[in-house]
Amino acid sequence: MDRFDVDIASVHDGDTVTLNVKMAFGRVRETITVPIRMGGINAPELATDAGKAALKALTDFIAAHPGQFTAQSYGNGADKYGRWLATLYAPDGTDVCAWMLTNGWAVPDSGRAA
Repeated sequence: MDRFDVDIASVHDGDTVTLNVKMAFGRVRETITVPIRMGGINAPELATDAGKAALKALTDFIAAHPGQFTAQSYGNGADKYGRWLATLYAPDGTDVCAWMLTNGWAVPDSGRAA
């Protein structure tokens, strides 16, 4: 499991975001864009009112937490949709996946453990 500094490029729904991942190897610095599925949670489908509310909650949470987010990756590859599994952390250390669960915007997803 690796942890990286990230910027949030876009929010797709209540459990999927695209990140700009900052990587460094010695003096080499690179940023790659990676879609992630937030581990351990499942938000309602975007086509539903609950899905739209989950998207808004996640978007508002991110906007309310300016600064450096981090992501911790899990597994060794992307899912069938090309998303990597990761836990997202706010600048204050809040586990965003746990926040979505605690506030009722998502349910546990045992198939995508965090």
